[in-house]
Amino acid sequence: MVLRSLTGGVERAIVRGHDHPALGTSSVTALDASLAIGISAGARAKTSPTAAPNEDAGAVARGSRADLLVVADGHFGTEASELVVDHVLRAIGEDPPPADLTDEDLVALFYAAGIAVQRETTRPGCPHPHSRSTLAIALVASDLVQWAAIGDSCVVVATGDGGTRLDAPRPAYLGHHFTAADVAGALSRGRTPRVSRTCVVLATDGLVQGLEEGGAEVAASVGTDARDAAAATDVAQALLGRALGNGVRDAVTVAVALARGT
Repeated sequence: MVLRSLTGGVERAIVRGHDHPALGTSSVTALDASLAIGISAGARAKTSPTAAPNEDAGAVARGSRADLLVVADGHFGTEASELVVDHVLRAIGEDPPPADLTDEDLVALFYAAGIAVQRETTRPGCPHPHSRSTLAIALVASDLVQWAAIGDSCVVVATGDGGTRLDAPRPAYLGHHFTAADVAGALSRGRTPRVSRTCVVLATDGLVQGLEEGGAEVAASVGTDARDAAAATDVAQALLGRALGNGVRDAVTVAVALARGT
């Protein structure tokens, strides 16, 4: 779903797993040549029990000061992933800040997203009360990228021929009863300079699994696919294609900001 402001404000593209349940297919949406998001249910069904074929969610948003990338990998239902993406869009997606959130702001953002999941999953009649989610975000400003992640969704930055995975994957999922201090301890976060031809990729762990099944590593693959890409859609389609071609048994969501520097 693409939402475009009629007043010249933020533009968004949002993907939800329940809209993309078909195995072996993918969908990529671009806001423009430098910002895109793609999703797939995977090539083959997961071997572990799931509540839905595709429990991922994600979004990209373009603002006047920065671009926002968000991906979430739901577990045991789509409720949690959709809730955390919607929470981030409400909290900072109306006017994405220029990579200058304080550490307290970041922890509060992730903590509140977890509380939103808890409220929904403890509601009487919730169909999937055990739904939980990873969350990764990035703010891509003119000269800086700020990122944060909890769980095993990844943050990769590529410049030139190489790529680097920035996050530290941990077995922590929003929706569990974490204190703010718990979130602070589980949250990997940081800032990295944005230089010419920087490509920022956020992805759920289905991409990592799909690439590894083909003998590739996520950072190297992002570096290769971003090197000669003319548009963010090229990177998203290439990464999704690699994972599907390797027969990945998990949903994959990829958000791409192909930033070319100032």
